[in-house]
Order: sequence, then structure tokens, then C-alpha cells
Amino acid sequence: MRLDPTLKQRAKDMRANPTPAEQKLWLALRANRFENRQFTRQTIIAPYIVDFASKAARLIIEVDGDTHYAKDRYDARQPSFWNRWAIV
Repeated sequence: MRLDPTLKQRAKDMRANPTPAEQKLWLALRANRFENRQFTRQTIIAPYIVDFASKAARLIIEVDGDTHYAKDRYDARQPSFWNRWAIV
């Protein structure tokens, strides 16, 4: 499956400009403070970009904040998507 180039660029831009909360969490995740799980940041799980993901653990982490546009509508769509894939 080919990824949307716009989505890829957005994820790249988000990795280059993390929020302060994302930066702090990324430093902790990179320091292997969570059971030595490997995480990636601003990971595309089409059609979404998640803040952090551990594919081996089937775990995603979303950092809430004022940067999520149309937050109520965006968040309302996600649970059914994640439940379908058994991602917590």
C-alpha cells in the first residue's frame, strides 16, 4: 500500500517540530524507560498519524494538547478504527 505523499510530509514536519510534551515523552521513550519497548514517533497508521507507536506491543500513545485540530471530530473517529485492529 502506497502512502499519501502529503501524509508522509506532514509526519516528517511533525517529527521536526514536536510539541514540548511530545519532546519530553520522546526522550523518555528513547531512554528505554518502558520495558525496553521500541517506539517510533509521528507514525503513519493510515489514515492517521499517531504521536508514538510500538508495533511489537501493538500500542499507540497520543499526547493531547491544543495542536490537535478539530479535536472532538478527530478523536470520535479513532476508537472504532483502533478497536478493529486490536490496538490499545
